Amino acid sequence: MSVIKRKEGNQFDNTVKRVKEHFYLPTYVAKLTKWVKGSGPGYWYTFCPMCQKEETRTSKHKFWLNRDVCGCFNPNCKLFREHLGHCDVIGLHATLNGLTLSQAISDLAKRMN
Repeated sequence: MSVIKRKEGNQFDNTVKRVKEHFYLPTYVAKLTKWVKGSGPGYWYTFCPMCQKEETRTSKHKFWLNRDVCGCFNPNCKLFREHLGHCDVIGLHATLNGLTLSQAISDLAKRMN
């Protein structure tokens, strides 16, 4: 079995890095949920945007986030199930919009321009 080694600094890695830098997770989530409340230095919470989308707009499942990753406390949430409890801004965008991770990266990269 051969192992394919990825070159560091390739275009895909650079695109992922730029997307994550451009779409700051707390700001991205705040635009979806209309509010994010601080719960300590570098940590926030709000209502889960995926639970609100799947259930009702009044769903009150708690959603945690920091600068890099986020997650829902509801074990029945699609976001929780697909990402083992937490994900980054790319995983969140992919799950909310029914995209693969590659499609989400491409979509977010297009939105940067």
